[in-house]
Amino acid sequence: MTEDPYEGLLGIMQSEGAKFNPPSFCLGEVVSVSPLNIKVDELILYPDDFLIADYLLEGYKRSLKVSSKGTITNNGKSSMNGTLLSSTQNTSGGSGDDSFASHNHTINDQATLNGTCEASGQYTLEGESEVEYEGYLKKGDILALMPMDGEQLYVVLCKAVSIE
Repeated sequence: MTEDPYEGLLGIMQSEGAKFNPPSFCLGEVVSVSPLNIKVDELILYPDDFLIADYLLEGYKRSLKVSSKGTITNNGKSSMNGTLLSSTQNTSGGSGDDSFASHNHTINDQATLNGTCEASGQYTLEGESEVEYEGYLKKGDILALMPMDGEQLYVVLCKAVSIE
């Protein structure tokens, strides 16, 4: 039986067209967290098989800058435990002597409040810190992946969730 020339031509067109189409996204499921293994269809990806967005990894660190001013009003049932670094708003008064010039006070104290807390007044919070993320991925999580050419390497883009 002779080969259908149109079938051969169609095969060539599909093959050549695929070279210029970017790979599409796919979904994978976390099957193990340590080490991180991801299942895509029936294929298990091991750490050497993918690159992953840094913010998905445990221990990922990022700088955080805080700047906030305003009025705090709290009239009940709050608790706080930790170090409070802040300052009062500028204030001045009196006779014009240097001791009465506009100034603020640094608050740097260990604050432990449990139960009912009532407070009000002006505040200023400013500073920089580093935030370290705990483990984010869990077994069974669904991830959005982008296979690279030839599906020899995948890029893990994000965790995908449904809105329920």
